[in-house]
Amino acid sequence: YRATRPCNPPIQPSLSWNTGIIFTPVSPIASNLPTIPIRERIAPSDTVFVDGSCLHLPCKDLRTGASAYYVPGQVKFAHELPGADISSQRTEIYALLLVLHHFRGRITVATDCSAVIKGLAALKSEQRLFFLSHCDNRDLWLQVKAAFDVFPGDVQCIKVKAHVSMACRSQDPFLTAGNIEVDKLARSLATER
Repeated sequence: YRATRPCNPPIQPSLSWNTGIIFTPVSPIASNLPTIPIRERIAPSDTVFVDGSCLHLPCKDLRTGASAYYVPGQVKFAHELPGADISSQRTEIYALLLVLHHFRGRITVATDCSAVIKGLAALKSEQRLFFLSHCDNRDLWLQVKAAFDVFPGDVQCIKVKAHVSMACRSQDPFLTAGNIEVDKLARSLATER
């Protein structure tokens, strides 16, 4: 029987060949991130604000997304979300991934995204394997886990209210101002593309 069968099954054409649909090649997001040596990473002097923004267009292929971080008086950075799968939640998770690749030391990440808060808490708990096997955007969370496992320092996460004005009295004005600034950064890059 083995003598009449090839060792490997014949190569099957890709699904796009069969259907005529052109698929965007999937590239790992981490490969698009610059590698920064630990000694050159940023040691923040204050809270690191993170945010993501997604420009929703009728055609999903035309969506753009960007992630940003901001440390008042120290650094501002925005980066386009790579890949074809663009959503608001993915931009928020990608912002956390950027922080884990660019910073070192003891940091406090301020985010308005509950998914980032819950995801980071799950990664720090004994439930990490369950979370990683059942979460949305698993590809990004696996990269966050890998970066978190080798992060040179400690990461804490706090929740800030989204889209509130400086007149809001139920949140520290420092948190409101930082969140407004990082939101502008992410939104401006997402809309400029």
